[in-house]
Amino acid sequence: MAGNVFRNVTLKALAATALLGAAQVNAAAVFDISDTQWVSLGGGVRTSFAAVEDGAGADGDDYSNDFNLDNARIYINGQFHEYVKFEFNTECVFCGNADLQEYTVLDAIAKFEFSPAVNIWAGRMLVPADRAEMSGPFYANTYDFNRTPFYPADFSTDFGAGGAGVYGRDHGVNFWGAAGPLQYVFGVFDGLRNASNVDDNLLYGARVAYNFWDVEKNPGYYTSSTYYGQGGDILTMAYAAQYQEDGAGTAGAPADFLGMSADLLMEKTLGGAGVITV
Repeated sequence: MAGNVFRNVTLKALAATALLGAAQVNAAAVFDISDTQWVSLGGGVRTSFAAVEDGAGADGDDYSNDFNLDNARIYINGQFHEYVKFEFNTECVFCGNADLQEYTVLDAIAKFEFSPAVNIWAGRMLVPADRAEMSGPFYANTYDFNRTPFYPADFSTDFGAGGAGVYGRDHGVNFWGAAGPLQYVFGVFDGLRNASNVDDNLLYGARVAYNFWDVEKNPGYYTSSTYYGQGGDILTMAYAAQYQEDGAGTAGAPADFLGMSADLLMEKTLGGAGVITV
């Protein structure tokens, strides 16, 4: 339940941009009430400094120097009952722009967890998708988060009317579980709500993963893109799909949306020599 502190620190250089420092911090405090009742309060921050060649100066021949607050999140989790939990997370939107920045609800989930094989989550949460989207910026294997939107909730900027969700999230219900090395999640969501979807058709999403080596251990149906050798030997293949009738096009020319993706993660520990991640 408690997060890891300084989970990842990365340095990189891409093209003419030098990202001189990038840090991620997760931390949480857990308050136990009883064996089946607890509340945790935590936060996550991603911050960076970028120096870009020929990005400043009167003649454009100097380095620009910018500190960035890329993410600032508050996490609240808890358990009321043996089978009932909740999750509430926030995100700072446009953290680097003082005129636009605001805190918004990222996740708001009622969790009914009965067994490893059968669980139900309802509320605002991640739609089943590819590993990059499901890992999010804090559990990716690179500092830069997924830049290519594959599914509606990736490229939408609003919930409800006119939108299809935000940050890979949408309003709906997920059914998830695991049977040994097989992990699954299937969900029903609002999906796209614009002129093409006059019948208010719902979006259906699913993800199935099979662990050939050690079983990945994450909360719920979430994923990570690397475990830095702490998760054992990982070889997992997964398939994800989303479908919505009239989920694309215009009112005059509606079309169905169907998106599919597959991903593979291999992570092999080499003892004291390090870890290979593919």
